[in-house]
Amino acid sequence: MTERVAIVGWAMSRFDTALRHLHREELVHGVVMDLYERTGLGPDAVDFVCDASDDILDGLSISNTGMIEAAGAFLKEETKIEEDGAFAALHAYQRLRVGTYRTALVVAHGKVSESSAVTYSNTICEPFYQRPLGLESITAHALQAQRFVEAKRATAEDAADWVVRAHANGLRNPHAHAARALTADDVMKSRPVASPLRLHDCPPLSDGAAALLLAVESEATKISKTPIWIDGLGLSHDLHYIGHRDLAEGRSVREAAERAYAMAGIRRASEELDVAEVCGHFSYQDLMLLECLGLCETGGAGAFARSGRFPVNPSGGALCADPIMVAGLVRLIEAARQLAGQAGEHQVPGNLRRALAHASSGLCLQSNVVFVLQKGA
Repeated sequence: MTERVAIVGWAMSRFDTALRHLHREELVHGVVMDLYERTGLGPDAVDFVCDASDDILDGLSISNTGMIEAAGAFLKEETKIEEDGAFAALHAYQRLRVGTYRTALVVAHGKVSESSAVTYSNTICEPFYQRPLGLESITAHALQAQRFVEAKRATAEDAADWVVRAHANGLRNPHAHAARALTADDVMKSRPVASPLRLHDCPPLSDGAAALLLAVESEATKISKTPIWIDGLGLSHDLHYIGHRDLAEGRSVREAAERAYAMAGIRRASEELDVAEVCGHFSYQDLMLLECLGLCETGGAGAFARSGRFPVNPSGGALCADPIMVAGLVRLIEAARQLAGQAGEHQVPGNLRRALAHASSGLCLQSNVVFVLQKGA
């Protein structure tokens, strides 16, 4: 029988609009060394390194070859996942569960300030019809937001209330570089971007990196006094061509959550989980995720408030810092920090035992991964 897997260490860089004083290699090396300092370990303690980045954003083919030394992967098994870092964590988890390795380091980085987010998101569109049309992330997610408004009757007021809540949380988080004190009126009067999205409905573009250390049970209990166990995990992908999907339904989110909950033995997420970190990149997308993940009954921030104000994104979420390729891994780290009682000023009070972390990839929630974490036992 394979051993359970736990999160035993983490580190994040500061996030900012442009970290021009750091090369990508310096950014990655910094978070890896920070993780080692926090855990008291060194590179020899890591069996396998999995990094997440994108060639287009890095401006290099096979860009992970430049990260091998920076991540401490020299003469080790090293793999690159060209998705958000949370998907790299999934890959590392699978390697550990099958008994190939005992410890795994996951590293993700993104420096969109040196590239173009529009160009990147256009290249992940369906290549024959939508890419030549010029479709990119903001336009695609505006279509999704409009469909969600029509199908679920979410309103601009719902989205504005959620943005205000996210930024209020983010003000307590030093990593949330774009958080500010906002009112719903501020949000609704901000500059139109692509209907129904306004400026404050959209995430900031952020540079940054993060690292996560995973270990099988026999090693985890040696490394950490408070290992955070991965009790449930679900992955699902939807169709690539967004015209073949109902963008308001979030089918792959629901499927990933169902699989994670079944693995963890969870029947009612809003009652059995204590905190959640979800990776919606736009305000309306966060509202969709609340419903798809079973954290409120139906769409809108009002429904979320009526369901008991389940603590979602105490960090502020991606609306306050959105490093491409890193944001989902940050959600996983933030959920683990909450369970470990190490979230600082944005720590949720009480004895937290179970947390959810969600990440997405592709346009309009195409691919999703859901983790259920547990402290102790």
